[in-house]
Amino acid sequence: MITVERSIKLKAPSETVWKAIGGFGALGDWHPAVMACRLEQRDNHTLRVLTLADGAQLTEELVEDEEPGHRYTYKILSGPLPVADYTSTLSVEPKDDASAVLWTGTFTAKGVSNDAAERIIAGVYEAGLANLEKRFA
Repeated sequence: MITVERSIKLKAPSETVWKAIGGFGALGDWHPAVMACRLEQRDNHTLRVLTLADGAQLTEELVEDEEPGHRYTYKILSGPLPVADYTSTLSVEPKDDASAVLWTGTFTAKGVSNDAAERIIAGVYEAGLANLEKRFA
């Protein structure tokens, strides 16, 4: 399994950051690669269908939602990313008078080298966190 972890410290309280990014359906509000996000219920599971900038769609399932703990875990069911067995957690923690956002994922490469898959997922995380840094600057 490959693990990618990225984090950023933001100059805002964790409650404020979590309100902006913590909903499973909120990714389209803050990640620059996501043009639309739609939540669906299927067989008692919460799914989000992301439409990416190039029109591709990514379907993810909410695995665990720890609202009071400011974290959720999800897995990819289908989409264009070159990964399999992908599970990821997004969390926000208080850090003094600021907060830290941590995005971590584990997966195997599918159709590309491990290094290529790692770079692609790292790029997804870095783009989202950079956008948050601008938003909370």
